[in-house]
Amino acid sequence: DWVFLSHEMGLSKPSPEIYEKMLVDLGTSGDRVIFFDDLIANVEGAKAVGIQAVHVTGPEVIFDYFKNV
Repeated sequence: DWVFLSHEMGLSKPSPEIYEKMLVDLGTSGDRVIFFDDLIANVEGAKAVGIQAVHVTGPEVIFDYFKNV
């Protein structure tokens, strides 16, 4: 389990660089990462580098996601 904080990374969402650095630090590819965010721009930014991304529009979204995996 990892937590990435943009202010510690010196990068910001939805810039592709933040997602790419996260993948490098994890030593993995985007298809093995799930990203949740309430801002669609950030979700689209993650998707652009191949990360599985879910737009959170309410608390049920996360629970529903994990019910179906």
